[in-house]
Amino acid sequence: MATSGLIFSMNFYPSPTCEFILKKRYRYVWPKEGKIKTLIDLELYPSNICVVSFFQKGMGNEKTKYSVRANLTLSHALGVLTACIKAFQELPGSYAFVFSAANDVGINKEYNARYSAYNAFLSSRFPNYDQQIQKGSIALNTLMLYPQDFQYKKDADDFYERFKVKTQENTISAN
Repeated sequence: MATSGLIFSMNFYPSPTCEFILKKRYRYVWPKEGKIKTLIDLELYPSNICVVSFFQKGMGNEKTKYSVRANLTLSHALGVLTACIKAFQELPGSYAFVFSAANDVGINKEYNARYSAYNAFLSSRFPNYDQQIQKGSIALNTLMLYPQDFQYKKDADDFYERFKVKTQENTISAN
C-alpha cells in the first residue's frame, strides 16, 4: 500500500513550446483507500508565479483531464485541496497562486460549482487569505492570489491577463 497524503513524484521540464520553467508533480493518496487517485501539478513560471491544478489519475485525456468529474466525497475533496495548498507552501520564497476551476466537459458556466467550492475553501484555509491581493474572473472561473508585498506584482498581473485569454481560448475549443 502506498503512503497516504501528499507525496512528491517528479519534476517535468518544459518542451520548447511551453511557457512554464518547471512542473512539479505530486501524488495525493487518500488515506482511506491507499490508492493514488489524484495528481497535483504546480507549474512554475518566471517571476515566481505558480499555477496549481489537479486531476484524477487515468481519467480523461490531455485536453479533458481537468474537466472530468471524479465524484469525490466531500472529505476526499477537502484532502485534495489541502494537499494543493501544502504543495504550494513547500515552494521556496514567495509565489503568486493561480488556479482555474474547469467546467465539466461540454459545459461552459460562469461561477461554476468547482470555482465556488475552491474559492470558499481558499478563503478559509489559505494562509493570510484576507491579506492577499486577489485577481479573479467569475466568467472564466479563475483566481490569482499574491502577497501585498510581492516583488513581481506587475509581472503577475500581466501573466494573469494572458492566463485569462488562454483559459477562454481553451474553454471555447473544448466546447
